[in-house]
Amino acid sequence: MITFVTHYVSLKPDVVKTINRARAQYTGSMFFVIESPNAIITAMYKAIKKFHPNAKLIVLTDKDTEFDLDPAIKIVRIPMKTQEIDFEAFKAKILFLKKYPVKGHVIFMEWDLLVQSNLEHIFESDRDIFFTFRNLLPMPINDGFIAINKNGISNAIKLLSIILNRYKNFVSTKFRYWYGLQLILKEIFLPLFFKINPRKVHHMRLNFQGVKVGFLHGKTYNYNPIVQSIDEFLPQHKVIHFSKHKKVNIIPYWKKFLEPMKVN
Repeated sequence: MITFVTHYVSLKPDVVKTINRARAQYTGSMFFVIESPNAIITAMYKAIKKFHPNAKLIVLTDKDTEFDLDPAIKIVRIPMKTQEIDFEAFKAKILFLKKYPVKGHVIFMEWDLLVQSNLEHIFESDRDIFFTFRNLLPMPINDGFIAINKNGISNAIKLLSIILNRYKNFVSTKFRYWYGLQLILKEIFLPLFFKINPRKVHHMRLNFQGVKVGFLHGKTYNYNPIVQSIDEFLPQHKVIHFSKHKKVNIIPYWKKFLEPMKVN
């Protein structure tokens, strides 16, 4: 069984402005705000249940954000100490693993992802934790999809805590609002990638301070489609990431392609 965990908090206008200042260095696009996440999280949940009938979905949030979701979706409130959303969301994942033990595997997903395949095969490997990799700089390792083996949860906590400690000492606090975690992941792992053929890095296995780390192909497990392709069914991708303004396409994609699909 897999427990899927996502994170969402309502953002105040001043926080959105800070996020956009952080984004300005790397992208010209503004942060896209969805006023209510309920319909999107519901579609995410239904997609997960189609391919994982016994799965659980948990939403991590702060003490104030309100939801109107299926009661089967569990809301876990972890108070934020700051408005540094990227940093606080990552910290919430670690606190969840420590305080809310689960019996099976865990997959952390951003709330704008859709699962469209069974993912149990990921955990046939002996890796403790998996990140997705793409041959795209400056963001080669994406934290939007993190899979943790049920037998490697303690090791995953160890690695995530190392990453969090580096994040605490990050030079620029603006990156605690957006993008900082990916910079930390690149800092930790990228020097190791250059020891092998970079084109094969998504097949690579690393032992990092006693933690067995695996990398999944980003095009398969964290695929970010171009706008023009969203009206097409994309079965070759097991997880689709509807980032930025593409979030509005999650519900029509679900209804058109995944909801009517019959799964054996």
